[in-house]
Parts: sequence; structure tokens; C-alpha cells
Amino acid sequence: LDSCTIIDNRANYASGGGVYIDGGTVTNCHISGCTATAGAGVYSVRTTIIAQSAVTGNVTHAGGVGGGIYLGDSAVVHACRIDANIADGWHGGGVYAAANNTIVNSLITWNRAERDGAAAWSDDYLSLDLCTVYGNITSNGAGAGIRFGWFGAIGGCIVVNNGVTNAYSTGMSMVVDSCIHPCDPDMGNIDADPLFISAASGDFGLRTNSPCRDGGGSGIGRPQHDLGGSNRLVHAACDMGAFESPNHPPFRPLNISPANSQRMVPVEPYLASGPLADPDPTSALSGVAWQIADGSTDIVWDVAYSKSTNLAVRVPADVLRLESVYLWRARHKDEYGAWGEWSEFTWFETESNAVPFVAPSLIMLNTNQSGATVDLRNRGGWHYAYTASVLSGSSWLNITPQAGTVSNQTDVLVVSTSRAGLTNGLHTGYVSIVPSVGAPFTVTCVLAVARAAVSADAGGPYRVSQGESLMLDASRSRGDGLAFQWLLGTNVLAEYAASNVQFHCTLYAPGTNQVIVNVTDTNLPPQNASATTDVVVANVAPAAELDGPFSARTGMPVMITARISEPG
Repeated sequence: LDSCTIIDNRANYASGGGVYIDGGTVTNCHISGCTATAGAGVYSVRTTIIAQSAVTGNVTHAGGVGGGIYLGDSAVVHACRIDANIADGWHGGGVYAAANNTIVNSLITWNRAERDGAAAWSDDYLSLDLCTVYGNITSNGAGAGIRFGWFGAIGGCIVVNNGVTNAYSTGMSMVVDSCIHPCDPDMGNIDADPLFISAASGDFGLRTNSPCRDGGGSGIGRPQHDLGGSNRLVHAACDMGAFESPNHPPFRPLNISPANSQRMVPVEPYLASGPLADPDPTSALSGVAWQIADGSTDIVWDVAYSKSTNLAVRVPADVLRLESVYLWRARHKDEYGAWGEWSEFTWFETESNAVPFVAPSLIMLNTNQSGATVDLRNRGGWHYAYTASVLSGSSWLNITPQAGTVSNQTDVLVVSTSRAGLTNGLHTGYVSIVPSVGAPFTVTCVLAVARAAVSADAGGPYRVSQGESLMLDASRSRGDGLAFQWLLGTNVLAEYAASNVQFHCTLYAPGTNQVIVNVTDTNLPPQNASATTDVVVANVAPAAELDGPFSARTGMPVMITARISEPG
């Protein structure tokens, strides 16, 4: 059967209300509103393939099994929607499977059975791979969504919200790379909200922040397409469930430099775009393309770096002319090969032959660089004076020299940085260079400050006697600007302070105690670490000293005194 619509058929006290098949295929069919004793929608005797079909709203008679589909032996259900079927009075609301059957890439939702197996019931072997099983319930409210007999396998599936129990087996079962409650996380499973786009409206696609994305295991031996026809291997691993999340291309980037309507731009400028912006927050940049057009929008420079993550590029010589207007734009490629849209064109005007030339206009600094240089050149054939200064809000920058004269030679200015007080991340500052002729220049400086990893070391183990002073030492901890907190068990000995890297205390209770040091740095947001060690406090015997000598008369009372000390 191919491309058939089969509705409102009935097999009175027999099997296969919609379709009764022994071998063969059912493809691209819609089967609904049918009734029978078994397999109200489809009854398969053996070796049947049911693919790309919808089996919905079918009902078995009272005491019947397989409201949607009855699978006898060695059948495959692929890319099907099995929805809102009912096994009235018995098992297998969506599917009843006898032996050696497989369901792949399918959506099994809102089915109902009187007893166990609202979604699926199996007597023998049944495998579900890359399926979404949701909202299937038993009428008595106590049965399972999926009930396996001798052996059941669930791989890369989402099985949630199916009554009291999502799945159970009376024999053996294996569940891997699936979202299900309860689960074994050591097998790649998760117990979490899958974050469907809208289960209530029947959209079981995954949101971009779904924990089921890329969690369904390897694509080897899996179908090339999901239930909706989209490619399965969008990323390195399949998504859980029947629907693969498409790889959305990156958003348009922002044009950073030259800024829109910027004038006096060098004829060998640096173009700089903003960072990658992608619907998938985990995507990484893998390529950047650049275009420059002249005033008539004819492209004069077109280059794509398909394996570059550099957000700035220098335009080579002989591309741009002096005193001309150009438009430029960029676009990004994600790690999966999808190119985003071009950014909006922004325009700039190149410098005149009668004005100074500054290069580069953008400086990218990292943690390991102490500084960079800016060249002041003279293309006009006469000398000019200049002043250089750091603009307000960029106090972490320094520029030298701060004044000078450029004749026929290039003057080199050095931009250096002071990282004191800067948090981790990107910092943008600006240097202003004002020549005595022409317009001033602004050099954008971007500094990437990388944080040092934080680790904690509590020293020890320590051993002291009762009442003896103990110095706890965390000086082998690592990180920037650390503060230390000490705890004895759950009791705080010392609150966070840089001075508590070494802390003196006295312990009186004999025995073995656990000491904890918590370490935090001054970055925003801070990094934290903890370490534990043991302190053994040795028991010290009490000491007794008798006073005296004493004297008394015969037959008279006498007071004898002694001093007893105990460190505990």
C-alpha cells in the first residue's frame, strides 16, 4: 500500500480494521477511525514494513489489543505518527508487538490502554530507536507507557509523561542515550525536561537549549533523516527523540570598524566584525567572509576564510583608492558549515592625499602581550605635528610618545596596557591621535584578559596534641587575588580573607577532624575551589600536682590541696 487514506473501517470480532497484511509494505498512508478486535489500524502478521504513515484515532473492541498497530513477527515501523489510539479493555494502546519487532524514528503520543502498555506492549523482543513517546496513559491510572516482555531496548528516545511509569520490563531491558524517568546516567541517559517546542500543540521539536540535543548517540547505522525529513547528522551526534534540531545559520554580525560614515579611513584598513551570534549558544565560529563594494555597489574585494576564526582582516594594498566612498560587510560560518546572512552594508570614506595616515585603527591584545604599535605616516609630502592621548574610560591604556612631528619617516607610537583591577573578559579602550592637519584618528584597542584557574590546597595532614597551637596552611593554592575560608567540619573557623592563607587555631577535642579550605578569587564572576585534609588531635593525659608539705595537730582535721590540669 502506498499513499492511501483508510478511514472509518471496521473488522467486527476480527483483526485489522484498517489494514490486515502478511508481509509487504504500508507507506505514506493515513489510517484513522478504524475498529477491530486486534490491530484496529494495522494488523501485521510478519515481516511487514510500515513507513512514513500516520495511524491515529483507531480503537479496539473491549478486550482487544493494539489499538493503533498489531505487530506479529519481524516487522519494522519507521517514521510513523501513532497518535490517540485506544486498546479498550486490554494492552497496547499505540502498538502491540508479539516478537522481534522494531520501531524507529516515530512519534507515539496520546494513546490509551485499559492496562499496561498505553504506548507499546511487547511479548518478546521489541526495540525503540530515536522515538518520542509522550502522554500515553492507562485508563486505570496505574499502568506503564511501555511494557516489555522477554527483552526490550530503548535507544536515543524521549520517553516522558506517560502516566505513573514510563517503561518497565518483565524480562531484560536496555536503555541508552535516552531521556526517561527513572534512568541510569552511566548509560548516557538523562532525567530532565526535554524542552519540547510545544507538546500541548503537538510540536515535539526541541528548543535550542534542550538537554536532549546531541544526546541520542552516534549516527552510525541510524536513519539519514528524522520523522520530519530533516537530516539526522546535523551535529556530531543524533538528538534524542523523533525530531532532529536543525542547524540554524548564524545571525548577521555587527560591523565594528570602520564605523558607519567614518571618514579619513586608511586605504589599507582593518575590517572588524562583532563576535559570532548564533541561535545555538554552543556553536563556534569556523569562518568569516568579507566584501567591499564601491559607491555603485560593485564588489571590488570579496574574500572568504572558511577555516578562520579571526574577526579582523586587513585589506591589501591596491584595492582601495584615496578620497573614495566604499561599503563593506561581513558574514560568519558556524562549526557545522552553515554560513549566515551578510551584515548590513556600512559606508566609509578613505583618506585624502593631504592628510596623515594612521595604521592600524584596531589593535587586538591578549593576556601575553605587553603592548602594540601604531604607525603614523606621511603621504602628503610635508611634515605635520600630532598629539596622542587616552580617551576617558580607557585609563588602563598608555600611549607614548604623546606628541611629536612626522616628516618623511614613519613615527611609531607604543600602546601599552595596565591590567591591574581589570576583570576577566574583553575590554575596549580608545586612543585619540590628533594631527595638526586633517581630522583626528581614533584607534580602538581590545584587550582580552584571561583568568587564572583556581585550585585549593589545604596542606596537611596535620597532627597536634590537645591544646597545642596549629597553623593551617593553604599557601599551595593557586589563583589570582585569593581569599580563604576555613571550616572544621561544618563549623566556620575563619571567614573569607586574603590574610587567612595561613590560619592559627587551637583544638581541644581528641580524635580525627576534617578541615576544609574554601578558596575564591576576585574575578567577576568569581572562581571557587575547595580542598579537605585531616587533623589528628592526640589525647594528652591529665597532670596532677600535690601541694604541700602539710602540717596538723594530732587528731585535728587537715586540708590537703592539689592542682589538676587537663588540655581538653
